[in-house]
Amino acid sequence: MNIEVAVVAIAKDEGAYIHEWIHHYLFFGFSKIIIGVNRTSDLTPIIIDKISAKYPQVSFMEMDWIDQGCVGNKNPQFQALSYACLSSNIKSNFKNITHILYVDIDEFWFTSDFTTSIQDYLKPLPAFDVLSFNWLWQNGDDKDFELPFNNTKVTPDVHMKSLISLTALNRIVEYRCHAPKMDNKQPSIVHLGPKGETITYGDHDQLFSIAPSLGAGAFVLHRICRSATEYVALLSRQRPGVEFPFKNNRFGFTKTSSAVIALDEQKSQKYWTALEQFTNETEIVNLVSQSRQMVLEKAERSLELRSDVVAVHLLAYLKILKGTPHRKKVLANLEKFGTTAMKDQFAKNYFDAGMMFEGEGDIRHALGYLRLAHLSRPKGPIILENYERLDELVKKKE
Repeated sequence: MNIEVAVVAIAKDEGAYIHEWIHHYLFFGFSKIIIGVNRTSDLTPIIIDKISAKYPQVSFMEMDWIDQGCVGNKNPQFQALSYACLSSNIKSNFKNITHILYVDIDEFWFTSDFTTSIQDYLKPLPAFDVLSFNWLWQNGDDKDFELPFNNTKVTPDVHMKSLISLTALNRIVEYRCHAPKMDNKQPSIVHLGPKGETITYGDHDQLFSIAPSLGAGAFVLHRICRSATEYVALLSRQRPGVEFPFKNNRFGFTKTSSAVIALDEQKSQKYWTALEQFTNETEIVNLVSQSRQMVLEKAERSLELRSDVVAVHLLAYLKILKGTPHRKKVLANLEKFGTTAMKDQFAKNYFDAGMMFEGEGDIRHALGYLRLAHLSRPKGPIILENYERLDELVKKKE
């Protein structure tokens, strides 16, 4: 049987990156690349159109209709419904496709040797319904808009990303981020790991029991951070159904890692040369440049929030901005808001932020937040006690 694999992803404001992602999956032999575009305000559809003119196996579908009729025009089941719709489209219109891989635009499937195509990788494996690969978290890049795989420092993770046999699509009960929920009828679902081994689950059925060694055969690289500036810009992709106006499932920018992908210079250069040729031949160089400028501008706008939004979500906001230059600008912005930010309802958040910064050893920032807490709740005895204590500590350091 011929093996033909489609890759499916959802894109929102991905104009700065979509060409790298598409090229990557073409490079590794995927037969069909189909992208669901949703809530996009940048050049993403135009760039995909330009690419598909040269590579007809690449296409996209507008998915905004999924949000219609939902509160705030944001459907919390958007990803699951998108996967279901795109999968149905593939099954109906591309009869040659045998498998579908579900990933995000910041996720790159690759083999350990950085050479084997997806078809050649799957050929020797036993038959399966679901095949899952470990994540490798790639933390912070040194510079803006680094090439894929230029930063080879990673942290192996127990989360999985999954490829589904088309024959098993009708057994999917629920599409999910990491692995679909399958029915439990007979015959049993065959769920394998990257080398064709039976899965040993961790805390639940979307996690492996252990993080892999880098000899596991194939992985999905998750470029979760990119550079500090890009990380901040990408936070604005609010999660459906979440009130907080940023991605609240991020924990700050870091360059910490525990392993290195063994990718030699010759293979890297071949890959990057092919990417440059791809970008030139699809005539998208200027579009990508414009999209990158939009990313930089979006990072600057990340601090332009109403005082009540910042104050209500302050701890979550500070958590996701940890490790970025933007984090220390939050206090100055709150101080600029004046009386609109000094309300009793915000006092506890300011107090908790102050205690957090003290725990991190940043006494001056801690004092700044305690000052806001005191101005918001002047008669609060615990706030006043800690404000005066930190004030004395700062004076002694001076």
